[in-house]
Amino acid sequence: GGGAGATTAPTGTTGNTTTFNSVNAVGGSGGTGSTSAAGIGGIGGTGGTGTATFRSPGNGGAAAGANGAITSNNGQGGAGWGGQGIGNNTSGATGAAGAANSGAGGSGAVGTVAQSGCAGGGGAGEEFTLIINNPAASYIYTVGASAAGGIGTGTGAATGGAGGSGRIIVEEHYNY
Repeated sequence: GGGAGATTAPTGTTGNTTTFNSVNAVGGSGGTGSTSAAGIGGIGGTGGTGTATFRSPGNGGAAAGANGAITSNNGQGGAGWGGQGIGNNTSGATGAAGAANSGAGGSGAVGTVAQSGCAGGGGAGEEFTLIINNPAASYIYTVGASAAGGIGTGTGAATGGAGGSGRIIVEEHYNY
C-alpha cells in the first residue's frame, strides 16, 4: 500500500493483487494520516484466494507520531520480501517508495509545517508459496502494480511514498 500524504492527510492507495494461476496474494492497505493525531499504518495484505502450499500475511505499516513536529513524524512502510519504504524524516519530504518487486509499503510523507507530518506508512503485500508437482506447459499470471501514495495538498504538503510492486519467483527442481 502507499504511504499517507501531508498536510491534508490523504490516505495512500491500497496495493494491487498478484496472481499466479488461480492463487492470489492481496496487497496491503494504504497508510492514513491526520493533521492533529497519529497517522495509522496500513494493514498488511491478507485473505488471498486459491490453495497455496504456504501463505503469510504482509507486514503492517508503521504509525506516525502526533506531537506536531515537522520531523520524525512519518511512518515507515511495511517490510516486504525485498525491503521497505523507510522515511527520511526531512521536512517537506515525499515518502520513500517501497522497492520495485518487493511488495513493500511506501512510507508516509513529512510536511513542512507543524501538525502536517502525521502520515502513516502503507502495509506490505501478502506472500505465498506454491509447490507444483506436475507442472503445466504454461501459466497465467499478473504482477500487482505499485500503489500510489496519498497526494498531499495545502501549505507544507508532501506526497506519501508509493508501495512496491509485487513479484513472482519461479524455481524448477529436477531429480536425476
